[in-house]
Amino acid sequence: MNLRRLRYFLGTAAEGSISRAAQSYGIAQPALTRQIQLLEADIGAQLFERSPRGLRLTDTGQFLKDALELPLSEIETALRSARSYSTQIKASLTIGMPPSISELFGQRVIARLRAELPNIALRIVEADSSKLALDLSRRLIDTAVLVSIIPEQRVSRAQVLTEPLMLVGAPNSRPFAKSEVTVQDLENTPLILPSGPSGLRINLERAAEAAGIKIAPVMEVDSIELTKRLVAEGAVCTILPERAYRSEAERGELTGIPVIGPRLTQPVLWAVKPDWRLPRAVYNAVERVVIEEWYEAVTSGAWPAEWVFDFSILSIPFAKPIETD
Repeated sequence: MNLRRLRYFLGTAAEGSISRAAQSYGIAQPALTRQIQLLEADIGAQLFERSPRGLRLTDTGQFLKDALELPLSEIETALRSARSYSTQIKASLTIGMPPSISELFGQRVIARLRAELPNIALRIVEADSSKLALDLSRRLIDTAVLVSIIPEQRVSRAQVLTEPLMLVGAPNSRPFAKSEVTVQDLENTPLILPSGPSGLRINLERAAEAAGIKIAPVMEVDSIELTKRLVAEGAVCTILPERAYRSEAERGELTGIPVIGPRLTQPVLWAVKPDWRLPRAVYNAVERVVIEEWYEAVTSGAWPAEWVFDFSILSIPFAKPIETD
């Protein structure tokens, strides 16, 4: 059973309102509603009913609340004690992130890890996902965020989310007279792309092969910032996740439309080197912080993506492998 889901249930019961509970937990109201629905599905019974004064517990909900409050409090006390223990451990830790993801939430992750693991010597490495995956297999880094790249089987990993890839260009460019384009349309679209074997390039070429086309970029640029400046001039386009050009879109410099037939997306994964040798408490703390910051970014809308990670696999030494074709 997901502890986070149980906390949300007790908080909602205490507030008597989904909106107040969501505000208290700092998450979006639909996300909290979904967690309550999943808990009801697990139990097989309705836990709340609406009344003129807000939400009211059903008989089953009241029974669950009474049964949970003391045990959950004891579990949380044990977890706080374990986290206190983890702050006393001295070790070094290297985390790898692609630059665009590091820019999005790297600073928050670092701040939380420094607060929760003050004795850990933290090192952050920015690189493309293909290099990070290779560094993981060579044990040069401890853990990493990977985009599109599926590392070798020895590297433990879990898919966290799926994000759509968009055709991006200047707002007045010809492709953006339409609301969407197909993968086949990309064959005749002048594109700037990163050189292989970047995660985005590999993912795009897989989609092109499945569609029976070849994509030949007019230019290869391995800098997202330079790519966006060139694309904003209007002569070429590129492929990016929405998070990577959001600020330019808000300023009216760039726009993006979905690529369909099928929808072009990319997986984002959390991966760990084959022989994690730091204490389990350190791994649990690092994993929890990174996943929670990810979740906050997605539920707040800062990271447009579909959340697929199962919180029930948190607090174990390695995340479960995902299935790959």
